Formats: sequence, C-alpha cells, structure tokens
Amino acid sequence: MGAQRGPDTEAGFLLTADEQLILQDKLRPILAAAPTFSLEPILWKNAGGQSQASAVVAVRDPGTIETANAAQLLQELIANATLDIAIERSMVVELFQQVGAGDGTDAPLAGELGGKLFDEYADLLTQLGLTTLTDTTLTLSLDASPAKDQITLNGKAINTEQLMMLALGLLLLY
Repeated sequence: MGAQRGPDTEAGFLLTADEQLILQDKLRPILAAAPTFSLEPILWKNAGGQSQASAVVAVRDPGTIETANAAQLLQELIANATLDIAIERSMVVELFQQVGAGDGTDAPLAGELGGKLFDEYADLLTQLGLTTLTDTTLTLSLDASPAKDQITLNGKAINTEQLMMLALGLLLLY
C-alpha cells in the first residue's frame, strides 16, 4: 500500500478505511490458519551465568468486530500468549564488570553497581507482583488467553483489568 502511494510515503502512515478493508481481506486466510509465532529460547550467557526468555503468541481470525477499539481487537485476535523470562543476578554483575573493564572503569566497582541495580529493580518488580525472586534469579511467567479473560501471572490467576493496572503502575514509574 505504501508502494502504491509513492516513494514519499512516510513510515507509519495511517491507512484509509478502504485500505484497512483490503488489508483485513488479505490477512483473513493467514489468520484462519491460526498461526503461532515463537521466540524460544533466547539465551544470554557469560562467565557469571545466563539469562533466558521465551515468547509464544498464537493468533486467530478475530471475526467481525463492530468497533475500532484496539484493545478489543487484540483480545479477539490473540488466542494465547506466553512469556517467560529468567534473569540471574550473577550474569548481570558479570555484564557490568565487562562493560566497566571495556571503558576503563574499575570492573569490580561496576559489577557492584550492577548487583545493586539488579537488587533494587528485582525488589520493586516483585513488590508490584510482576516478577518473583528465587534465590538470585528474577523470573516472570505470563500465560494469557485474552478472549477468555484467563491470565496467569507467576502462578496466580488475574484478569485483564488487573494486568492492565500492573502495566500502568510500571509505566508510571518512569
């Protein structure tokens, strides 16, 4: 659609109502197959340890939606989504030491800073209920089926509204 508008089309341009309908028609066969997109696992290893993450999103044809509400569209479009993250404190400390050594900073001092930052953020995110801390590993586990309003965050059942409030709380920190 951008190509049809010409080379001067801005990135992120808004689609017209007709273009939206054309795009929906082209996506329907893809969504009818209920595809799953996954990134698993993503690993980051260093001498201190490793951190890992995985994300899986299963989508489906949302059918006809009467409103242009993006939240409702996503609720109908996403059949299931999972996100798992585990970050080891020792890996973060090692990362800060490596960065410190690379720019001429005292590596042990940089590692100590990394450990303090990890501890502060781990405490904050755990207090908010977004993560859990086991020994020295910070984890997040999310399993969501938005259309059914079934969400499990770190082993606890919550609803979409509660998840949105947690996310809003996190955004307000910055």
